[in-house]
Amino acid sequence: MQAVLIAVVVAGYALFSYVSDQRQAEQAAGRQARAVALSIADSPSVREAIRTPDPSARLQPYALTVIRDTGVDFVTIMDPRGIRWTHPNPSRSAGPSAATSSPPSGAAPSRRPTPARSARRSGRWHP
Repeated sequence: MQAVLIAVVVAGYALFSYVSDQRQAEQAAGRQARAVALSIADSPSVREAIRTPDPSARLQPYALTVIRDTGVDFVTIMDPRGIRWTHPNPSRSAGPSAATSSPPSGAAPSRRPTPARSARRSGRWHP
């Protein structure tokens, strides 16, 4: 009887530890994705590139460098309407993203690039 009780306690602790560790890993990945997205959006080179006639020409190499340097799975930079300026697969740049969302009713559109929309926390979503 004592052995069963000890086995149940150990199994319960192992399950709790697993769930807790998984949640912490997901939260850390979310913080990393958000930090990368905000850094990209606030980058002077990105702000300069979005004012050119062809933002993709300058942003695509930049996004690939960010992927290489930060270890994130992908970076997609898009305009406020949800049109992609960059994508890990360059043939998918300049198209609408499935991750777009409308601004709140009555809100003015943002002039800030929106890479965070493609930096989903779960890691399960890919454009």
